[in-house]
Formats: sequence, C-alpha cells, structure tokens
Amino acid sequence: MVRLNGHFSVLSDLCDRLEEIADRLPDKVNRQDALHVARSVSPTVRRAHDFEETVLFPLLKSRFATDAAIGEALNDLRFEHWEDEMFAEELAEGLVGFIGGLEPRNPEALGYMLRGFFGGMRRHITFEKAHIVPLVQQIEGGGHA
Repeated sequence: MVRLNGHFSVLSDLCDRLEEIADRLPDKVNRQDALHVARSVSPTVRRAHDFEETVLFPLLKSRFATDAAIGEALNDLRFEHWEDEMFAEELAEGLVGFIGGLEPRNPEALGYMLRGFFGGMRRHITFEKAHIVPLVQQIEGGGHA
C-alpha cells in the first residue's frame, strides 16, 4: 500500500505542476521547470502504471479471481493506462515544442491539452483510491471479499 500511495503522490504532484504551467500560459511559464516536467511526464506515468500492472493487478486478479466485475475493471484500467501513456507522450512533445519554439505558439491548444491530461489523471487516481485501495486493504488485512 505504501508504494501505491507513493505513486499516487508523485502523480498528484505532476498534475499540480502541469496545472501551474497551464495557469501561467502563455508568457509566465518558467521554461526550465516546464522542460523538466515535459521530460518527466512519460516516465513518471509509466512507472506508476508498470507497478500497478506487474504487481498490483496480478495480486488483485489472483485474490478476487471469481469476481468478474473486478477482472473487468482491471482490464478497463489497463486500457486507460495505455491511453494515458500515449497522451503523456503527446503532451511532452507539445510542451517541448512550445517551450523551444519548434511548433507554432498556440497557448490555448497547449492549455487545453494540459488540462485534459491532468484532469483525466486526477479522475483516474480518485477512482483507484475509491475502488482499488479498499481491495488492497482487504488483502493486507486478511479480509475476505
């Protein structure tokens, strides 16, 4: 549970930093900070998802093997992970392009992209805290489904 909460914390911090960038567009963005965030967004998201998919989801699948709804929810979360990772890569490219002047400056589009990403990520975290964390707590507490 500690590792899962650690990933939630890191992802929440990332969302806060992305929101700060979105709020500062177009001219008040700290370019060095934005570049650091752009370079970290994909690896940060991937690390959290890798933990869930290689450690957490197999544990939940084995423990709740007879619960089809849980299996379906885990499959849905895997698909969301894939979408989030693709979005993270696009976001990083867009942010780097904007900062470096490699792409036409369109702060509205970048802001929309930033808000779409961190909004979706926050909803994902909220869902997992409400539905996945209690399942992990049951396992850790030796409870039964």
